[in-house]
Order: sequence, then structure tokens, then C-alpha cells
Amino acid sequence: MGEKKIAKTSIADYLAKEMESEFRHEYRDGEIVAMSVGSINHGILGRNMIISIDKRLDQGSCQVMNNDIRVYLERYESFVYPDAYVVCGDIETAESDKNSITNPLLVIEVLSPNTEAYDRGNKFRKYRSLTSFKEYVLISQEEYLVETFFKQDEKTWIINTTMGLENSVQIRSIGATIPMAEIYRNLTNIDKDA
Repeated sequence: MGEKKIAKTSIADYLAKEMESEFRHEYRDGEIVAMSVGSINHGILGRNMIISIDKRLDQGSCQVMNNDIRVYLERYESFVYPDAYVVCGDIETAESDKNSITNPLLVIEVLSPNTEAYDRGNKFRKYRSLTSFKEYVLISQEEYLVETFFKQDEKTWIINTTMGLENSVQIRSIGATIPMAEIYRNLTNIDKDA
């Protein structure tokens, strides 16, 4: 017996369903994918990063967005909800949906066991298709560890790993330095020895 084929959903149908839905869904290759429920630490880390970045942004030219606003990845016909991201200059939106942004400079994802492989792999590859995209930040909620991927040029990404609460993370795309203790403040149930 062969695999059961699942009918692809159009972008228009996805957007219509998403407007009516209580819960968020990503759109990947014609399929609607339910977003997993985040942990307390996931929510705290996302909030902490938004607050930390907002304090350091040049007022007026850049703004930080939360995970309520979609990003459209046109080359892959995908809609995703980053945990946080920064847009500098004018906000650009998708032709198919004026509520989906297409020009993030910096994208932040808090890693979860269920999504880490996707965040590191295919999702990062899709983000790289955006000409505006210059930096990717991955935050562990299992240990005090933040990874940054900065686009030096079209072929080169600089990877930096920051570990330990006594250190600070360099966010090159916005010229910011954020103490790890600020990112990880108020967390619950984290391995204190990590």
C-alpha cells in the first residue's frame, strides 16, 4: 500500500484559516503546521531578548517584533513566526499578506527539543534567502548558551558561541552587547551547572 497523499493548501487558504484560528500555524511547502506550545522558560527568554534589544536600538530606525507577526519567505513560499526579530528602515510586507513581514535584519529563535533541528537546519536555510537577513541568534533553554550566526558576506557566516552568565553576547547587526545574565534572568528549572 502506498503513502497517503496529503492535498496541499494554497497560501490564500492558509491565510484565511490563520485569521480565524485561535492558535498559530506555520505554512511550509503547502502544508499547515501547528506551532508547539512553548515552555515557561521559552516565553521568559523570548521576552527578555525583546526587552534587551529594544533598550539598545537606535530610536526610530529599527524596531523589535515579537512572535505575533509572521515573516514570509517568498522563495520557499513559507510563513513562519520567529520568537523575535528586528526590522530596520521601512517595514516591507508580502504581496499576498500585508501582515507578513519580508525584511527582518536579525532573527532570534529560542530552541526547543521539538524544533531545534528545524531551527538550525531548514528554517535557517530559508531565512538566508532574504536579502535583508544578516544575523541569526539561537538561545538554549537547557543551559546558559547563545549562538550567533553573522553574515560577513554572501558566502561567509561567522559563528560565535557564548556560554556562562558572566559573559555577554555580541549582536553585530545592531551593534549591541547583551549580558547573558540579562538574557537568562528570572528563569525556572535550568541546569545551574551548565
